[in-house]
Amino acid sequence: MGESFEACLKRELIEEFGTVVEDKIKIGPKIFENFRSDRNDHFYVVWFDGDDVIVQAKDEILNHRWCSPEEVKLLICFFGFEYEICKKALSVVR
Repeated sequence: MGESFEACLKRELIEEFGTVVEDKIKIGPKIFENFRSDRNDHFYVVWFDGDDVIVQAKDEILNHRWCSPEEVKLLICFFGFEYEICKKALSVVR
């Protein structure tokens, strides 16, 4: 309790991708919030300065890869808001 959203995000990234990301990530702006009855989601832009990462939490992350802006448009979305989040993130990093 009392952990900031940014600190929580960094902790989760380290748990799921290992300490390889600890000094190589920069957390950018929050670009979206989604409030549900069972949880609140906060979406941030994150810059990673390094090579590919090794997934540590294989039960939580089924697949990952880097995508070009053109590839992002082709991603399959599970929720209605994902494409808008990707579009907003791309506008921040350009």
